[in-house]
Amino acid sequence: MRGARWIGVTGLALAVSWGAGARGLAAGASGRVPETVVAAAGAETRLEVRGLRGEIDVRLGKPGEIRYLASPGAPGAEAPRVGLVRKEGRILLGPAGEGAPAEGRLEVAVPPGILVVVATSDGKVWASGLRGGLEVEGERIAFDGRGLQGGASVSVEGGSLSLLNVSGDVLVEAKEARAELAAIEGKVLVNATGGTVSIREIRGDLDAAAFGAELSVDGAHGAVTLRARGGRAVLAGLAEGATAQLEGTPLLLTNDRGDIEVHSDAAIEFRECSASLHFGALGGPVRGARNEGLLEIRSTGGGAIEISDVTGPVGIETDGGTVRLKDIATALSVLATGADLSIAGTRGPVVLESERGTIDISKAQGDLDVTSRGDEVRLREISGAVRVEANGPVLEVGWAGLPPDKDSSIRNAGGGATVTFGATGGAAVEAVARMGRVESEWASILASPDGASARGTIGEGGKATVRIEAEGDVRLLGEGGDAGDAGDR
Repeated sequence: MRGARWIGVTGLALAVSWGAGARGLAAGASGRVPETVVAAAGAETRLEVRGLRGEIDVRLGKPGEIRYLASPGAPGAEAPRVGLVRKEGRILLGPAGEGAPAEGRLEVAVPPGILVVVATSDGKVWASGLRGGLEVEGERIAFDGRGLQGGASVSVEGGSLSLLNVSGDVLVEAKEARAELAAIEGKVLVNATGGTVSIREIRGDLDAAAFGAELSVDGAHGAVTLRARGGRAVLAGLAEGATAQLEGTPLLLTNDRGDIEVHSDAAIEFRECSASLHFGALGGPVRGARNEGLLEIRSTGGGAIEISDVTGPVGIETDGGTVRLKDIATALSVLATGADLSIAGTRGPVVLESERGTIDISKAQGDLDVTSRGDEVRLREISGAVRVEANGPVLEVGWAGLPPDKDSSIRNAGGGATVTFGATGGAAVEAVARMGRVESEWASILASPDGASARGTIGEGGKATVRIEAEGDVRLLGEGGDAGDAGDR
């Protein structure tokens, strides 16, 4: 193994000297030549390797026997003296007596069905092809496990661990270590403090707790549960969604599917997802681009929200901060307090309610239902019907083109209103200025003698009616059509 070859010997606890032609092995400082020991497996179902340091290599062997070889860890060094003890259904491998050399290299071959347990420190551990499960515990070790069946449990403090192609459940506890897991067929449980954790292509549920760790997942085909404090987290390629509770842990979601729920006080970001996204943001920003699915955001504490290119329904509740939305394909609803809203490029209906925050909506193709209390409202280049209930100093509504058969209502109880009609479409117009005057650029709209109201049609008239009511002045502007110079009338 790793440069040495096993010598076939039968019987119980027999020792055979390696010949002069053995590869990669030499006599140690004592002049002893490394020996292979072969022991019958018996009825034991558990092999434990304890008390040895250096390099430990465990792999699958023949049925019914256990083989081990102890050799020097470096040229001129002494090989560890290893003893085998059978005790209460276990086989124990460790130093052969008190004071026996315990540092060097140990190679072990175990039969199928044996659970292997390794406890060591300050060295390297390899495990490959095992068929009965594996448990490893160590400090300042580098562990590498490949092609394992029966699952694995690995606890490492300092150093590194790697698990590849494992069938069965996996438990990893890592402290200030570098952990890599890939191609796991089973449930994965991870508890990491500090260090880094990389998880790729697991076919089972993942339950991870990370504290000050950098955690990344790329390809999970089961439910994912994440609890984290500090550090960073990346969840990519999720197939069955995730639930995350985060504290001070920025999160990136990319190429994910399923139902994903996140509660966090740090930044949340998504890219290129096809998922149902549910975010509870406690003061941290939420940013994202491209999701084919539902998006729900509940934000408190004033975190910024910046979202673009979502094809599913979007629902946002926010307290403070800013909201920037762009290219929303279906229904959008926003409930905001103390937040400034900027929305560009919606294609579905929009329902928006805001208190103490500005509203700026442009290029909305669907219908708009806007309620605003205490601040400015601007609707620009819109194409659908509108219902606006405002109570602020500024209300501006500008159509690129009027819908032919939908009524609109525009009211401002806190000031005036400016309404611009585009060059296409038509409607009947009724305007009232309660404490001001109605001014119109449209010759087809006639004001009352006192100037407090006006009626008329624009374009071809159509079946729709636009009703405008404001406490202050009402200005009716035009972009083409029969709109002329207001000074001519």
